Amino acid sequence: MNFFMHIPKTAGTSFRVAAEHYFGRERIVYDYGAASPVTSSLVQEFLFNARPADKTGFYRECARHEVALLAGHKALARFLDGVGLAGAITFLRDPLERAFSEYLHFCREDRFQGSFRDYFLQARINHQSGMFSGVPPRAVGFVGITERYDDSLRLLNAHFGWRIRKRRVNRARWRDPGPDSISAEECADFYERNAKDVALYRDVCWYLDQRLRMHKQGQPFAHAALESCKDGKVKGWAFWAKPGPGPVIVEVRRNGVAVCRATADRPNRSLGRHGAPENGRVAFAARVSMQPGDEITAVVAPTGQPLCPQPVKV
Repeated sequence: MNFFMHIPKTAGTSFRVAAEHYFGRERIVYDYGAASPVTSSLVQEFLFNARPADKTGFYRECARHEVALLAGHKALARFLDGVGLAGAITFLRDPLERAFSEYLHFCREDRFQGSFRDYFLQARINHQSGMFSGVPPRAVGFVGITERYDDSLRLLNAHFGWRIRKRRVNRARWRDPGPDSISAEECADFYERNAKDVALYRDVCWYLDQRLRMHKQGQPFAHAALESCKDGKVKGWAFWAKPGPGPVIVEVRRNGVAVCRATADRPNRSLGRHGAPENGRVAFAARVSMQPGDEITAVVAPTGQPLCPQPVKV
């Protein structure tokens, strides 16, 4: 069972409708809130009407009904305990375009009146990054990009062994203004207030490039991150997207030259709580002689997959 974390205005409706055609409507459970007509009866019975909510009973019934996908406008924490990191799926969109699309949607439905700046000053800041509930986005089973939907869907299908076909629904009317209508001042203000979302989007775009490159080369992909380089120690975490022959081996490089290797088999309690492989034994650490100005990088040793988009300067 998987959980599709549907971030609003990221082509999520198109994806869930396509998933319905692939899995069958009866094998998908929706949670769009207690008042939504889309929300499934299982969610209403076990998560909204029960006091307290009965997650155990809910997951038991999902298994009995052979549910393939949970989906909804809910943060990752909502169903992470039931599907784990490997079963979580989402799509991200350029933060400004996503927020502007949401603004237009609310205006069309007479749910908001005012300028775009009025809207984003009242809306949730860093909405997309906040949906991950503190979980590193790189550790999530699959994160696609709306602007690269074709590539994302191809990789998602290859990873899970599915054949979900592209469908387009819930598209805005052609006469709606585009993001080009936003003033430079509004853009600057938006980007400043949503810096976390901007950084996340850029990182996931780069990360999708690496996943696509590994796929084209027929190489296994690793969820991985270089977290810190200081006081002569390099730290991070890495684990195979699909079960591999063993833990990931990371090669650490200083100024472009390999200096050591580290095995990602140390405990990471946070990722372990969320279902990372080997009960979270996916961290690595290496001692590296460093001088101010040195540039540190790391790659997955067997494949050359980089752990960071650019060197970390000491």
